[in-house]
Amino acid sequence: PLDCTISTHILLPTSSVWMVQLDAQTGLLGADALAKCGDAFPFCWSLDNEAFINIANRRGYDSPTEGYVDGNAIEASYLYNNVGRTGFYYLFVNWYWCCRGANSTYQVMVGRSTSPTGPFLDKDGVDMTDNGGSVFIANKPGAENGHAFTGPGHAGILYDTESSKYVYTSHFEDVDGTDRMLVAVELTFDGDAWPASSGEPWLPQQG
Repeated sequence: PLDCTISTHILLPTSSVWMVQLDAQTGLLGADALAKCGDAFPFCWSLDNEAFINIANRRGYDSPTEGYVDGNAIEASYLYNNVGRTGFYYLFVNWYWCCRGANSTYQVMVGRSTSPTGPFLDKDGVDMTDNGGSVFIANKPGAENGHAFTGPGHAGILYDTESSKYVYTSHFEDVDGTDRMLVAVELTFDGDAWPASSGEPWLPQQG
């Protein structure tokens, strides 16, 4: 059985999200991935290497200004193990374009699975390998907390054992004269065990 020493990455030329098991002692590629690598090491990913598992895609995205046709507009994968509290592993990814100021279209999507290797399904039951993904934090060009909340991305989650609260972190774009901003908010889970941002800023307890 797989332990939790797993890495998720965007891998070219597919630009999709793949998963591979690592060696728990070294943090490097596990034996299964290395077995088929041969002389290609350290570039071991290939469609023939079954140790690498495709877990998410966003195919069919066209961007004429960027020269992409039928692109796979997905990156920034983050796998969160919450099996002990909700029974699920959650895969967060970003769709579309970051780092373009007010023109950024980045948004955070999520799916979940009872297995660390998937399949990860969205709220409608669509597999994330088939362009599935439910919006977790949408791109919001309007004002929020005095800033335009544009292009949120790169999920991070911490469970604060002292307060029994989840903390979600993300960044958003510099579009109004500020630096790129980092936001930390309280994260909750609804009655169906789906994550939701409370919108309330998280502040560490004092003392």
